[in-house]
Amino acid sequence: MTFTTLIAASELSELSSSDADFVILDARFTLDDEEWGDRAYLEGHIPGAQRADLARHLAGPIIEGRTGRRPFPEIEDFAQTARDWGIGDSTQVVVYDADRGLMSAARVWVMLRWIGHDDVAVLDGGLPAWTDAGLPLDSATVVAPTPAVPLTLRPRPELLAEVDEVDRVRGEVPTRVF
Repeated sequence: MTFTTLIAASELSELSSSDADFVILDARFTLDDEEWGDRAYLEGHIPGAQRADLARHLAGPIIEGRTGRRPFPEIEDFAQTARDWGIGDSTQVVVYDADRGLMSAARVWVMLRWIGHDDVAVLDGGLPAWTDAGLPLDSATVVAPTPAVPLTLRPRPELLAEVDEVDRVRGEVPTRVF
């Protein structure tokens, strides 16, 4: 069974006790304190989870006047990061953050799909769902397997929009008040 959108804590627990090819990514991050995610990871994370840091792993260089604060990296650079995490063509990926997946976990999900990897799911309810289910945390740093595994890059540029496209569409859509 593969998961491509959401995965429940109980399903991840079952997956963790199987011999399935899977990678868990801890994507906790806050704009208020960019080192918080690393500290939180060291304090406790889902067993086997690796860090997926927004600033280090999920963003490219900032180009003054051209990009925002967290632009996507070059596609091949991110594909290599995924390989370095141990993500191959048949790997199930589960990503979580500190909340319901609305911060960095959703970004990892989109970015993996952008490079053509569909078997990625966000932990429904984030880390709180895991701990609320009474499941354990670990504080051991997890290192990805070496060498990097093969991952076929199948770009989907249509999943991204440039700033000018967003501005154009935003101008075309009438504003609705709810």
